[in-house]
Amino acid sequence: MKQLGKLMHVLHSCIREIAICLVVMVVLYLLVQNNGDRYVYQQYPDFSEDIVSSVSIQGTVYEQTIPFSAHDIEYMALRFDVNADSYDYAGSEITISLFQESQTLGSWTILPSQIPNIYYYYLPVNLHRIPAGDLTLRIMATGEAPIGLYLGNAAEGISADYIMVFDSYSRSKLLLLAFGITILLFLFYALFCQGKSIERNFVFLYVSLGILYFLVCPILSEPDAKNHYCRAYEVSEGTWISPVNAEGDAENSFSIPEGWATESDSMNLSLYETWYQRDFQITEDTKVSYQYNNMALYSPVSYVAQAIGFAIARLFSRNFLFSVMLARGLNFLFAGILFYLAILLTPVGKKYIVWISMLPMGLELAASISSDAVVTALVCLLVALVCRYRYTDKQITLPEMVLLYAVALLLSQYKIVYVVFCLLLFLIPQKAFGGKRGYITHALTLGTLVAAASLVWLHISGSFLESHFTLSNYQKDYILHNPHLFVLALINTVLIYGADLLKTMVGSHMGALSFTTNAFLVMLLLICLLIWILRDRFETEAVEKAETGEMRKKADETDVPALVVMIVVTLLASLLIVTSEYLQWNDVGEKAVGGLQGRYFLPLLYPVLLVLGRSLNAGTSLSTEEANVSDRWVPILLGINLCFVMQLFLHFVY
Repeated sequence: MKQLGKLMHVLHSCIREIAICLVVMVVLYLLVQNNGDRYVYQQYPDFSEDIVSSVSIQGTVYEQTIPFSAHDIEYMALRFDVNADSYDYAGSEITISLFQESQTLGSWTILPSQIPNIYYYYLPVNLHRIPAGDLTLRIMATGEAPIGLYLGNAAEGISADYIMVFDSYSRSKLLLLAFGITILLFLFYALFCQGKSIERNFVFLYVSLGILYFLVCPILSEPDAKNHYCRAYEVSEGTWISPVNAEGDAENSFSIPEGWATESDSMNLSLYETWYQRDFQITEDTKVSYQYNNMALYSPVSYVAQAIGFAIARLFSRNFLFSVMLARGLNFLFAGILFYLAILLTPVGKKYIVWISMLPMGLELAASISSDAVVTALVCLLVALVCRYRYTDKQITLPEMVLLYAVALLLSQYKIVYVVFCLLLFLIPQKAFGGKRGYITHALTLGTLVAAASLVWLHISGSFLESHFTLSNYQKDYILHNPHLFVLALINTVLIYGADLLKTMVGSHMGALSFTTNAFLVMLLLICLLIWILRDRFETEAVEKAETGEMRKKADETDVPALVVMIVVTLLASLLIVTSEYLQWNDVGEKAVGGLQGRYFLPLLYPVLLVLGRSLNAGTSLSTEEANVSDRWVPILLGINLCFVMQLFLHFVY
């Protein structure tokens, strides 16, 4: 009875987590059941412009050799498309035969008169039991009505193409796996993280969810993936400045599986497609020339983690999949370390950093080779360091000074529009530097280094910018001569795109921004964030002093200088982001700035949340988070992200 009572006590203390876990499982079930049957298939014949629209197969035998690997193909099908019903198909029939070498695997007859408008005929043969080797598909039609092979354009009468249907997932097995992972993660949280430090909860969420995003998101599935890969890989080979061709485009040779890299900068790959190319090697023979103009503008420093991953991979293997996975892993680890340091060092807004790092869009970017997640983490760490020395009596030690310099210099090299956050360093009081002399010395030294680093790379990339983005100069002249129209364009941008930018920043569009996630889950996450911020803003909290146990209320005095500077710097960064997009990617005189993406504004979230949550207080030497205990938001963030992971898997699996 005593053990039973103890068990009941544990269950009662976790009632909220149990309820959230059950709700998450229900949502996962609905997502899977409403997804429909998903298969990946390869279509034959291979469509191309030089193939005629239809080939008659009446009275003739049409054969097609199909490469077959036993590990992946489940079965085959013929797809019939009836484009006219005015023909008499009486006496007509279609005979299908399948061979492997001299062995007949099966022969089947279909009556055209029984074919509906769109009809799939799955050949009743289990290909899993057949060894690897070329298959021969033979099709022959008899009768007078037009029957032909469908090669890209609709043909009169009945036309057919044949497809290879690869392994489809089992819904029951998928749900069993999803439920198991969900229960395991919630159980781990309840046993080891509930009521523990925010740092521990961050590690739990970042590692567990990060691994899931890492697994369900195919390599190179993020926006501009091809160009990120090209830039990161050339940096790993020592090419810090991208070579330029005669037309002024950044161009170099890289190994990318055939058919992956199109004219688009994004690839839109599936998990199956990436796994199918698992044997692809990075060699001189597989290299093809590609252009990657937008990423050539980025400093090589912004790809240091990914480049190290590629360089380490080359020591062991030339396998393409292994190399990209290792580069993703190093990028994910680097961003995680920066986020962890920010949470560890800041005296205020610890949970805000966790919220930002746990946004589905942020997690997907962290598990990619994009540098966006690292930029967000760097801004969080810089703001955390500023708050640490402004709201505590600590002096900056030598290791912390090195960290401060490193963060500021790294930020100056990642994306220049975010370098304005270095202005926040002026909020650090003189006493943190050991007095006025130390303050002036470090302000001049660090300011000079940041400015020099920014200007040097701006000069290097500026020559390329002028040669490729030729409209930038005209757009700049337009802004200077019509500032009022530019202000109007900014207002229009907020009115037209503001809501969409907020939703995409959370994760309403993921992958290459072509996949729309569940709108309800996006709104639920936004509502939860709003409620948590409002609670922080209006709720008066009692904080226990660590040294004396004395209780006092959170200070109400607003740190006006810090508040003003945070707002001004954030607005300035927003203006630089929008202006940069307007200069490079919009036609001269556009009425609103198009092409903006919510992920560009992720680095701005931490200072924004500090302002909205009233966390910038003059008396915040003892913050509400000195108790350092996590809140009820952890299981909610966990549950919502598990639902996003399921959506991504269902989208990317085939």
